[in-house]
Amino acid sequence: MSTVGRRAGAAGGARRELTPTTLARITGALYLLVIALGLFCELGVRGRLIVAGDVDATARNIHAYESLWRISIGAEVLLLLAATAMVPLMFVLFRPVNRLLTLAATAFDLVSLAVEASIAMFLLAALFPLRDAPYLREVDPHVTHAMMRVALSLHAHGFGLALAGERDDRTDRRA
Repeated sequence: MSTVGRRAGAAGGARRELTPTTLARITGALYLLVIALGLFCELGVRGRLIVAGDVDATARNIHAYESLWRISIGAEVLLLLAATAMVPLMFVLFRPVNRLLTLAATAFDLVSLAVEASIAMFLLAALFPLRDAPYLREVDPHVTHAMMRVALSLHAHGFGLALAGERDDRTDRRA
C-alpha cells in the first residue's frame, strides 16, 4: 500500500497523494450518500406515491405532491453524480487486487450508470401528462394517467436493466 508522498506538480510545487485509507473513506462516504438518497427516492417518495394496481390513485398522488416528486428527481441526479464519482475511486482501490476484474467492474458500473441516468428522464416524463396544459384538457384523464403509467413502467424496467436483469413489477401491474 502506498503512503502519503510528495510528488512534483506541474508548477514545480509539491502535491499530496491520497492514501488508500483516505480514498476508502471518501468512497465509503459517497456510498452512504448513494444509499441514503436511494432510500429517500425509492421508499420515501416513489414507495409512498405509487399505488400498485391503481393508476388513478398514483396519478392523484404524484399530482398532489409534485414538488416532492421533483425533489426526488433532483435527489436521483445527485445520487447518480455520487455513484459516478465512486467509479474511479473504486478502480484505484481495487486495481492492486486484480486489474482485469477491476477494469471489467468499472466498465459495467459506467454502463449501468449511463442506463440509470437515461431512465431517470422517465420520472420527469411521468409529470407531463398530469399538467394542466390547455392541450391536455381535451384528453380523457384515463388516457393521461395511462401515459404516466407507461413512463413509470419504462423507468422500472430500465432500472431492472441497469441492475443486470432485476425487475421491479410495482408499476407494471394492471389497474
